[in-house]
Order: sequence, then structure tokens, then C-alpha cells
Amino acid sequence: MPKQVDAALRREEILAAAYRVLQDEGLAGISFRSVATRMGGSATLVTHYYASRQALVDDLVVFSLNRWREDLEALETGVNDPQKRLRILLEWLVPVSPEGLREERVRLNLLANHYHDSDTQAMLRQWDRHTRSVVRKHLQPLIAKENLEDAVEILTLTLDGISLSVVESPSAWPRRRQLKALEIQLSLLGLGGK
Repeated sequence: MPKQVDAALRREEILAAAYRVLQDEGLAGISFRSVATRMGGSATLVTHYYASRQALVDDLVVFSLNRWREDLEALETGVNDPQKRLRILLEWLVPVSPEGLREERVRLNLLANHYHDSDTQAMLRQWDRHTRSVVRKHLQPLIAKENLEDAVEILTLTLDGISLSVVESPSAWPRRRQLKALEIQLSLLGLGGK
């Protein structure tokens, strides 16, 4: 009798393996074989669920977005002080750790690969809107309403700039330098001091 496999669970396992490949090897490393190898099986393990590499990458974008949202929800649990919540969020949004750097490389790989793919661009725009929404939510209790949208724009631009700089040259942007850049920007927005 053939072994029963939960299709949703198997797809989740495939996407988790693909995510690890993307972190380690970039988008060029994504193939049915490389993903299956991470799972300890053959390429048919993946091709049974995905007809094309592009279908796998498209699902990987959704998987990445969902993972990001779940991580963010866990991050916010139990922190009530608005200043502290903002700093925790901002520190989490820049790649201050090796894992953060791998996550940022995933995001940039997905952005680069899907520049002309309208469906994935829509998902990535949703990701950007969600990031801005979360930054806005954290800034609302701390900044005047008339300055809120400008502050959101400045902080998201700062986060993107720091993240890209770290990906380009990780050794030039250690954790301390990233956090100092954030503190300078917060001070310029009138949110300095811990």
C-alpha cells in the first residue's frame, strides 16, 4: 500500500528547503535537484508538487511573506512601551545578525528575480505596504499626526538603505554601526534617547 502524504505539509517542507537554498546560494541555486537534496530525496520529490521552477519560486515568495509576518507577530508580543517597541522593530528590520543578513539576501534575490513579473511584484508591493504599516503603527504614539507619513517614509528609506549597504558590504556594517545609523535617524526625527 502506498504511503499517504499530506500534500500541504509536503509543500511546506519543499518551500522550507527552497528557502534554505535561497539563503545559502541565492536564486540561481534554486533547482528541483538542489531543493530535493536539502530534503534528502530526489528531484521527483519536488516535481510531483511543482511543474516548473517558476511555480516553485512564486510559492517561495508567498512562503517568505508569511514567515516574515509570523516572525513580526512574535516579536511584538508582550512589549507595551512605544519607544521600546519601535526600537525592537527597527533593529529587527535591519540585518544585524548572520540570520538577518541571510533573510535580507532572500528579499533582495526575490526583488531582483521578479522585476518584470507582475504577480510577484504585486506580492512584494504588499510586503512593502505591510512594512510601512507596521512602522506607521509603531510611530503613531510617538510622533505628531502631521509628521507621521514623512517619518514613515524617512524610516523605511533608512531601513532599506542600511539593509542594502549591509548586503553589499557586511564587514563594513557591523551591528553597532547599523544601530548607530538608526539612532541618528531617530534623533533627527525627535525620537532620540532610549
